[in-house]
Amino acid sequence: MSVVGGILREERDRLEAQLLKYENKLLSLPNATIKKRDKYLYYVRRQGKKILTEYIGELSSEKAKKAMERDSERKKYKQRKKTTLSELKEVRRLLGKRAI
Repeated sequence: MSVVGGILREERDRLEAQLLKYENKLLSLPNATIKKRDKYLYYVRRQGKKILTEYIGELSSEKAKKAMERDSERKKYKQRKKTTLSELKEVRRLLGKRAI
């Protein structure tokens, strides 16, 4: 067993665990984007071919502020998931080139 191969396998395992953590976190957050119209806030999501809009509240309301925080958190985790997937793909490619 080569040292580099061992390090790559450890990195692969770490990235897979991290990816699972991000996916679980995304499942706990709303799968919708936020749309501002005048002084009101709405969730907008797609269900099949339909686009559904759900009223959240006025921009100044506590519910709207919490929804915006959750939306920014969702975006952050989506970006982290994308980056982790890219890194995992590269590690898997490197492992595939090595005789394990």
